[in-house]
Amino acid sequence: MAGIMIAFLIGIVLSALGWVPEQIHKRVDLLLIIVLVFLLFGMGLNIGMDETIVQNIFELGKTAFFISLASVFGSVIFVWYFGKMIFGDWL
Repeated sequence: MAGIMIAFLIGIVLSALGWVPEQIHKRVDLLLIIVLVFLLFGMGLNIGMDETIVQNIFELGKTAFFISLASVFGSVIFVWYFGKMIFGDWL
C-alpha cells in the first residue's frame, strides 16, 4: 500500500513541477482507460475462478443492490436534513 501511495505522490509532484512532457499529458487519459480495462478484466477472471462467488452470484447481486439502494436513500435523506438545518426551508 505504501508503494502505491508513493507512486501516486511522485506522479503529483512530477506533474506539478512540469517535468512530465506534453506528449504524455495528452495520452494519460487513454493510458488510464486501457489500464482500467485490463484491471477489470483481471478482476472478472479472478471472480470467475472463485467457485463460491460463482455459485452465489445472484444472492450477492441482490445484497449489493440493496446495499447500494440504502446508500442512495441514506445520502438523499442526509443532504435533505442537513440542507434544511443549514439553509432553512429550501425544500
